[in-house]
Amino acid sequence: MKTHLISGGCGFVGRNMIKRLYTTTHDRIVCIDDLSTGTAPEHWIDLPITRQIKNVTLYGAEERLLFIKSDFIN
Repeated sequence: MKTHLISGGCGFVGRNMIKRLYTTTHDRIVCIDDLSTGTAPEHWIDLPITRQIKNVTLYGAEERLLFIKSDFIN
């Protein structure tokens, strides 16, 4: 299983890349975004939240989508 890291994953391009990777592969996807211009994954992907710890949220039964609300500056 590969792991894909997508920074800015909640913007238009990142969101569509995540949707494509999730539906066409069985890989793990790590999304980092500070949500300054995008929207959180629960608004655009049809997966249940399985776990949430501070600023980290895991989605889907297999927990293949990991969302980290953060930025690279702080």
